[in-house]
Amino acid sequence: MRKIFKSILCITLSLIMLGAALTPAVFAALDDPLDGRLEKNTVKGTNSVQEDTDYQHADKFLAGGYTIAEMIDVSSHNGNINWSAVAASGIKYAIIRAGWRGYGDEGTLNTDTKFAENIRGAIAAGINVGVYFYTQATNNKEAIAEAEYTLGTISGYDLKLPVAYDCEFASSGGSYTGRFYEANLTSDQIASMCNAFCDRIKAAGYDAIVYANPYMLTSKINVSALGSTPIWLASYSDTAKWDGDYIMWQYTGKGICDGISGYVDRSFYYIKDGTKVEDFRVHSSKTTVYLGETGQVSAFIDRDYYVSLGCKVSDVTWTSSDEAVMTVASDGTLTAVATGSVTITGTVTVSVPNPDAPGTYVDMVLTKYLNLAATEKPPEPDPANAGNIIEMLLNFFMMFAKLIARLFSAIAGNAG
Repeated sequence: MRKIFKSILCITLSLIMLGAALTPAVFAALDDPLDGRLEKNTVKGTNSVQEDTDYQHADKFLAGGYTIAEMIDVSSHNGNINWSAVAASGIKYAIIRAGWRGYGDEGTLNTDTKFAENIRGAIAAGINVGVYFYTQATNNKEAIAEAEYTLGTISGYDLKLPVAYDCEFASSGGSYTGRFYEANLTSDQIASMCNAFCDRIKAAGYDAIVYANPYMLTSKINVSALGSTPIWLASYSDTAKWDGDYIMWQYTGKGICDGISGYVDRSFYYIKDGTKVEDFRVHSSKTTVYLGETGQVSAFIDRDYYVSLGCKVSDVTWTSSDEAVMTVASDGTLTAVATGSVTITGTVTVSVPNPDAPGTYVDMVLTKYLNLAATEKPPEPDPANAGNIIEMLLNFFMMFAKLIARLFSAIAGNAG
């Protein structure tokens, strides 16, 4: 009998220890806001399946001057994606979730577990990509932290679409929930958060866009305060239920697409005639580099296009406006030396064939600038006041394991 109890005890303790080891990952998954695409706490209508709906575009997009393209957005919840099949289906644009902030009290920042796989696969398949970050920020400081986290996550990838700030409340059981919703922010405060995020993204050389549904745009965000930042509208109906300006319309969460199992979000992307991705793009992994730490600037140029025209393209060169504040190496590594602000310049020379003198070239210099800052690193938060819920859960598991061990030990002793 004693052996049986000992076996049960070992199995129980093993399960408890396994649960404790897995708790951070499991809790992070549970803390994922998933989606909050409700409008006034009502679930979307039944006309979400793309084949069953005749979508009507706004008159200005039908009057000419725009190309209406199909776009998808994906996250880890879409599972494994065959990007070659997606591209073969005609999709040329995709926005990929880079990360999210948990909607629980802690509001931890997380990278989408499929982000690297998805963005590499999409780019390799020839799809133009952007990214989105799902916010649960409650103030500008947290919004800036989300922006810097996103910049670090997407560093080194060539984005030809914007970085989207997914500004929506988390939902559960058909009602809003989560730290963002419960903060009860004013429309000016939420607009200020959007600007705080988007300004950092733009400063790092990317385009930015705000994603929201009609309820958020009408009642919760002071859209007029967003300035020139465009809108990606989420409105699951046969027509877009918002009269403001937008350049993307996510019209369904129950779309289908070759290469993706199950439903996928689909959007219309309205591309104004004459819009062109810049030939030379530079980005930074940070807008603020702490003293003694490093950052990274990256450059992308459409070499194949220029080479097809018979041009020669130089390697990028980097310079800092003040090396006493921040240096930049030939590979784009940034090092903060002293507090202050600098302009980092990326330069590429394109040698264009001279039609008036065959065999000679005319140099065309392409230049891009990034305004960055170097500052002291802020102090780390006091662990005693951090209120880390994962640590609390682990401590609970350990206490529970000890309690079970004592209980089985007592039972085994009595049985002996």
